[in-house]
Amino acid sequence: DIIGKFLNECSRVVADIDTSATDFYKAYVGYCHEVGEAVISQKMFGSRLLTRGMKSRRRGGDGGGRFYWQNVMLTSSHGVNGHVREE
Repeated sequence: DIIGKFLNECSRVVADIDTSATDFYKAYVGYCHEVGEAVISQKMFGSRLLTRGMKSRRRGGDGGGRFYWQNVMLTSSHGVNGHVREE
C-alpha cells in the first residue's frame, strides 16, 4: 500500500497544523518517483486519504481558497514546504 508507506515515512499527525492539499500531493508524487511506484491522480489520492479518516477543509474567502489536510504535517517533503499553523 503505497499511500500507507508515504503517510508513515513522510508525514505525522500534529494538532493545529494544516498542510496544503496541493503540497501534500506534490510530496506524494515525489515519493512515488523516488521509490519507483505509479502515481494516482490528485482526486483519487484525496479520496483515499478521506477513506483513511483524514479531514480536509478549504481556507480562504468567498468560496475560493485552497484545500488543506487538517492536523498533519510533512516530515519528508521532497522539496515541498506547505504546512501552516492554525490561527
